[in-house]
Amino acid sequence: MFKNHPLIIVIILTTLLFLTSSSLYCKEYVDNDKQTSNCLQDSTLNTVRNKSYVYTEYEEMAKYPGGNEALMKFIKEKVRVPDRVAKAGLRGRLNVSFIIKEDGFIDLDKNSINYFNHLKDKNGNPCNDSALIKLCEEEAYRVVTWMPRWIPGKQNGVPVKVKYNISIEFGKR
Repeated sequence: MFKNHPLIIVIILTTLLFLTSSSLYCKEYVDNDKQTSNCLQDSTLNTVRNKSYVYTEYEEMAKYPGGNEALMKFIKEKVRVPDRVAKAGLRGRLNVSFIIKEDGFIDLDKNSINYFNHLKDKNGNPCNDSALIKLCEEEAYRVVTWMPRWIPGKQNGVPVKVKYNISIEFGKR
């Protein structure tokens, strides 16, 4: 069928080769208060470097200086349970999600730090006291802001913004 049209065969094979060799990288675009996910071909990576993308998939994850053990030690040493939280018998964890920038510093914008409440009252019920939850969030924010500079995550050998998640324990489980 394509015997007489070698140019068509070359074009089709080149197109197929390009399509199969282009991989997708998923990023989370952060635009002020909005977050949306986008998948972009690596051919657009140069454009991505100039925008505010946060990688959720990457070749190399950001690392805390000294590794995970040092991170856990830092958190344990720095967390101060607020008096009202301790008196209320609140316990459990607050999962904290934040962004580590290309330079290894944490994005200190309060909108870039998210909290996921897994706190329980003294009876073991989920905590619904917004004032106590807010105190825990403020303490978690304080601890995150005291973290030293991280080793940044990388994509294609280039430092990029990455999202990182940690758990901060309050009280005894």
